[in-house]
Amino acid sequence: MILVEAGYRPYVYEEEGRTPPYPVDAPGGPRMAFLEAVNQTLLGISDRRIKGIFWWEPASACDRDYFDADCNARPVITVFDRYKRR
Repeated sequence: MILVEAGYRPYVYEEEGRTPPYPVDAPGGPRMAFLEAVNQTLLGISDRRIKGIFWWEPASACDRDYFDADCNARPVITVFDRYKRR
């Protein structure tokens, strides 16, 4: 089993006047906090059929959530660097 297209867009909450569950000032930003929580949840499931997250957005060359206006990766991209199921 693979979680496909996990993403978090805090501006949607702000546009709707709701408080985002991951604060803007979270270390590494709110998207990193979200993906950290997703990784921890998946790693906490003991079923070996859980394979991971497929994180990809093919419709946009530079998704503003994960890349800046010049298509440089934001720090959130590093959230997966330290995760590996043992």
